[in-house]
Amino acid sequence: MRARAPPARRPDTRLRVPSAIGCLGRSNVLASLLLVPAGAAAAVAIERVAAARRSARARPRRRGEAPLPALAAGAAVVLAGLGATALALTRSRGGIAAGVAGAAGAAVVAWRRKLFARRRRAALAGCAAGVAVAIAAAAVVGAVRGGLPGGRSMKVRWEYWVGSAGLIREAPLLGAGPGNFSHGYLPHRVPAAAESPKTAHNVVVDAACAFGLPGASAYLAMLGWVLAAMTRPSAGGDLAPPGGPAGREGWPRRIAFLALVVAGARAAWIGADSAPLFVLEVIIPAGLFAACLLAAAWSGDGLGAGPLVSGRTRLTLGAALAAFAGHNLVTYGLFVPATATAFWVAGGCAAGAGARAGRRLGRRAGLAAAVGALAAAVAVGVCVWRPIRRRTAAVRAAEAAWSAGDAASAEAHLRRAVAADSLDGQAAAKLARLTLAAGGGPEALDHAVEAAELAWRRMPVAVHARLLARALWVRAEPSEWVCRRRGVTGDLRRRQERLAAQLRRRPGNPVLADALAEVLTARGLHGRARAVLAGAAATEGADRVPKLHDHLGDACRRAGRPAEAARAWAAYLRLSAAAADADLRRRALAMARRGVALDPMNIDARRALAEMLFAAGELPAAAEQVRRARRIDSARPSWSDLRLSASELAGLDLLAAKIAAVRAATATAPVRRPRR
Repeated sequence: MRARAPPARRPDTRLRVPSAIGCLGRSNVLASLLLVPAGAAAAVAIERVAAARRSARARPRRRGEAPLPALAAGAAVVLAGLGATALALTRSRGGIAAGVAGAAGAAVVAWRRKLFARRRRAALAGCAAGVAVAIAAAAVVGAVRGGLPGGRSMKVRWEYWVGSAGLIREAPLLGAGPGNFSHGYLPHRVPAAAESPKTAHNVVVDAACAFGLPGASAYLAMLGWVLAAMTRPSAGGDLAPPGGPAGREGWPRRIAFLALVVAGARAAWIGADSAPLFVLEVIIPAGLFAACLLAAAWSGDGLGAGPLVSGRTRLTLGAALAAFAGHNLVTYGLFVPATATAFWVAGGCAAGAGARAGRRLGRRAGLAAAVGALAAAVAVGVCVWRPIRRRTAAVRAAEAAWSAGDAASAEAHLRRAVAADSLDGQAAAKLARLTLAAGGGPEALDHAVEAAELAWRRMPVAVHARLLARALWVRAEPSEWVCRRRGVTGDLRRRQERLAAQLRRRPGNPVLADALAEVLTARGLHGRARAVLAGAAATEGADRVPKLHDHLGDACRRAGRPAEAARAWAAYLRLSAAAADADLRRRALAMARRGVALDPMNIDARRALAEMLFAAGELPAAAEQVRRARRIDSARPSWSDLRLSASELAGLDLLAAKIAAVRAATATAPVRRPRR
């Protein structure tokens, strides 16, 4: 199947996937996230069952009496079963395999607990060596076979890792920076790559790409330290002994405080634009969080009456977190804020119960640490959160204004967004696209070029290079944008009648004629489209709209008039060269080439460059870009979303025909010799 799913339709496709996809629409990420609560639920269930057995031995049940500890244990077992069911519903083979491996490892350690306790360091070293050997073996197999066994999923992951190796070689010390993988990876993407990912789907490779090799070493060392700290002996027993500070009296207050913290954090980031949204996004998650903590703390005899974190609990939770880390060898949960937060918080709980966690700060030292942490949080909020928040609010307001048809307000909001965050290039790119879409004269195009240049300076990535190239190109020759093909939809017959009526009132208007011809072409009326364009091209002033002649040539070819098409295309090149700003065209071509260099496997970028080269008269270079675009498309697997659709292939064929026709006409044109 060659059809490529447009980005807007991919969410609809994912809704038809028979698995729980949840976080970011990715079942693998959701599976990683579910490993943590599923492991925590299993740990609580194991502890509650043990507590119920202790309670039954201490006080035998009377006839007709309902044992609450047994009821609490049953509820905990049901919750653990629901967690395992949710993990299975993701249908993530890697996540389910990691969960099963973690459970098996926990069972083996529980069986030979004393042996592992005596030789903890040797066991940890053996696990680390096993992971290293597995990674090396996968690399060898992939290099020999040109991919990894395991079907399509592992094939594309091998492509990610091969491309990532080029990124690491390019920036071994500093990497591409956090969150920049999707841009830094593009120049190194293999030609047959089926996808264009945002991460490498491997914690080791992702860390090296984001932080460089030194930073990745520190990150992986920290990750390994936390995993190793989970295996330390418990710190003198349980963290919540019966009647202790965290016992019956302390737990309700602590749970209420943590629920308020969750609610406050979500309100700060999500906002409170409307009461229903606030309830849905803030109140309900905080309530569910509190309910989960209450369920975990209730042992049947009261809140916190039994041990909440013991050796068994730490073992089960640690196994789940080790499974999470292992699953991240083929996914990217540690680089998604939501899932990474769950891992690090749970990892801190498991590691903090170790023997070295018994040290406490004095009151003054604790107060100083709390004040320092609060000051650091406020500083981060002022320096990072505030501009992001202002920019996000302005972008949302701009989107709402644009949806309401108020282009002026949308532009004003986007300008505020650009000013709010001096490090962000996305808002400037949105402003450039909005200005181009709104239309206007040379002044509006100047504003579009200015915004696109700002986006490029702030974020010099491939997509912004292409945007700046397009803005410079249409500024050099405005008819390239005024007469662009927009892709008409809806009631074509009614639109045709309306445009025809307008053209009768303004006969020969090139813009109206071009719009009417596009509708006629969409309806398959190629002969009528050619007649409309030919009539407009014959009127006075049509030479000031070179793009009209380009579309006339397209219509002539579709109508079966190749000779007439070649003449129209040649006229387009001649008139465009005379009307365009040569300096702006050179800048546009330079930026288009830069965009291709930053993303060489992007067919759309090569096609846009080929169109510019054709209009500039650089026919051999344009033909070469078309050939490369075809080779890239043919190298990709048939199921890839990056393959060209039938209409896109037809557009590429039309461009190739235009180049060939003009080259042939130029080669056969008579040579005029100067008079003596």
